Amino acid sequence: MLTFIHPLRWPIWSTLWHFISVFSKSIIRPFQFRLDGVAEPGFDDVEQCTSIEKEIQQHAKSTPPKDSQTHIEENRAVAWDGSSELVAYDPHLKEVLDHDSTSIITRIRPGIVLKSPRYSWWHSPTAESHDSVKHIKHSFNVEEQILGILGDHPRIIKFLSPSDSPRGLLFVETNAGNLNSDDILNLFLSDFGGSTSGVIDGGHLPDSGFFNPRKPWVSTEATDIFSLGSVFYTIITGHWPYKSAGPFRSLEEKLSYGERVDELFSLGKFPPVEGLIGGDIIQDCWMEQYREVDIIVRDQSIIFEEISLQAGRYESLES
Repeated sequence: MLTFIHPLRWPIWSTLWHFISVFSKSIIRPFQFRLDGVAEPGFDDVEQCTSIEKEIQQHAKSTPPKDSQTHIEENRAVAWDGSSELVAYDPHLKEVLDHDSTSIITRIRPGIVLKSPRYSWWHSPTAESHDSVKHIKHSFNVEEQILGILGDHPRIIKFLSPSDSPRGLLFVETNAGNLNSDDILNLFLSDFGGSTSGVIDGGHLPDSGFFNPRKPWVSTEATDIFSLGSVFYTIITGHWPYKSAGPFRSLEEKLSYGERVDELFSLGKFPPVEGLIGGDIIQDCWMEQYREVDIIVRDQSIIFEEISLQAGRYESLES
């Protein structure tokens, strides 16, 4: 899954992400896709939150993840030294939508999802001596703090509340991943467990394919700009750099991809962008030609204006 770090670093982010969302919708406008949106559910009061919690417990049943083999392999691959009790958390909920190294995403009811930790830290007094468990607990604590700082924003996944039984965080549902969309192609940022704001440090760097392996393993503004190139590429093509569309079929495939794309990026080799909308911007992000995000916004705006004009002319001809 895509790791998008430091959402709070620059005030420009909200402007940039609004532009990306509108930009993406404008790309398909000439093809006249018509998708009906749905109102976002939310918690108006404590009683509504309580009713969700009761529904979770009344209708719970276990469903394996859609790519369960990867899920099983990742569980087995966790380093185990016998010094603590590692307990895979199984919340026994209705429908597992997705998962990554730290969490499982489960649909509670239409429009509401629960993000649960992959492993529990409350089933054993020694569990947190295991690095994986300690990391997951820290990730969930960081995400809840970051979401509290961010508050409501039209380009950030809507956080509803923490959940105690089962453990996790409740959200309004979008498509799975760090880069999400709804039925009308609005894009949302999510998955802030690895993010940083002031003294809050999730300690993550972007995944392979979104990180420049030629650089030190530290988070900088240049790290985010390079990652944006891959984010734009993924939006336009529908897949990660040097990867086919769809989820990884196994942990081995995921690790193999990371090695391959890191080697190519280390050699300064990136996917061709000729003919892609905003291809020059993608290339310049990868080649470290940008020093400031507002210059990216300016260049994107020029392209966006031209696309809007073309879409307007197309709609005029159709009418």
